[in-house]
Amino acid sequence: MKKKITTIIDKADAIEARGSAADVVFTAEQANTIDRTSVRNALHRYCSIALITAATAGSAMMLFGLRPMGKGLILGAVFSVINFILMATALPIRIGLGRKKAFLFSLGSIQIRYALMAVPLVISLKLKQDLFAVSTVAVGLFMVQLAILGDQLWMRLRNPERVKC
Repeated sequence: MKKKITTIIDKADAIEARGSAADVVFTAEQANTIDRTSVRNALHRYCSIALITAATAGSAMMLFGLRPMGKGLILGAVFSVINFILMATALPIRIGLGRKKAFLFSLGSIQIRYALMAVPLVISLKLKQDLFAVSTVAVGLFMVQLAILGDQLWMRLRNPERVKC
């Protein structure tokens, strides 16, 4: 019988050795040991960056006469942040579940998040084109991901020796 993996670090090593997380399941005690403050800090950091960037770029677009594009970017960014918050709050719940329940929970979570992401696109398509631009709504939906990517690139440029791949 295989030795039971007891720490999150051991599980991370097991995932790295196998190349996938399919066979590694966290217990309820291990799910509770995840540092929730670091998750909350990352959530706050990336959502703030995304909203500030979208508000700044959207306001600039509106000032230069591109009102539908600016409003579309802001609308997409708001829904991107809501999606990211839902994903971050669902992750600790899913970690403590068994394999079958985690699969069903993940499937339901993805469906809810996809439906949520469709709302701004439907709004921009159904309303007149002079209210929201569909292209910038789509860009706004990726605002949190762009914030994460930009933050990582910025950290790598500032301290290349500290960031290891």
